[in-house]
Amino acid sequence: MDSRAQPRTFALDPYDLALSKLERNQQQDRDDVKHLARAVPLDLTVLQERYQQEMRPYLGRPEREDLTLKLWVEAIEEEHSKGSGR
Repeated sequence: MDSRAQPRTFALDPYDLALSKLERNQQQDRDDVKHLARAVPLDLTVLQERYQQEMRPYLGRPEREDLTLKLWVEAIEEEHSKGSGR
């Protein structure tokens, strides 16, 4: 490795951040995702596709997380509708 190379910083994108909170699903996680939905125009299709392709195959109880995601999508849609009503 070149000692002159600049260190790289990696960060979660908004979809990674939302999906990282899905399995724990505590009130703070739900509040964080609602805030994220207000701050970032999350594309629900992208969120659902990323869940199906990148996360679901690795879950121990995917049916439970499917339900959680469904509820989160509804909450995000509600936040989006609040934002458009301003």
